[in-house]
Amino acid sequence: LKIGVTFGWFLSKFTKKRIFTKVEEDAIKVAFPMSLTMITEGVIPIAMNDLLRTVFACSMGTGVAGAINFYFQNGSPVPSGGVFVIPVMTKPLVGLAALLIGSIVTGIILVLIKKNISDEEYDSTILEEEQEMDLSGFSLN
Repeated sequence: LKIGVTFGWFLSKFTKKRIFTKVEEDAIKVAFPMSLTMITEGVIPIAMNDLLRTVFACSMGTGVAGAINFYFQNGSPVPSGGVFVIPVMTKPLVGLAALLIGSIVTGIILVLIKKNISDEEYDSTILEEEQEMDLSGFSLN
């Protein structure tokens, strides 16, 4: 539930707990519309900075959403497609509620478990550069 990361960002602004860097906030603005269509790659830069906490929060939110859909026996003839699949679900309102509740759970958990960052960390735009590798001696023999 990458939408939950966006909700976590909004909630962190509301609670005045700074948990995302400026670079991550900019990435969230791009990741949100991508997540609506099930393109999850937009959240990778955000998740990679705090992998365990982000994966845990997203897993909990996804688990809650899945449990809601399972409990109400909501089915989908389409395996993937983001919010565009909701109208063809057997119970679209249940699907929408599950998405929203799961996203809220993800956001709340993120705000609770991510550490507060300093002003220097927030403003940091330092990206680690990849080191070049010398593959001239590599062979497949």
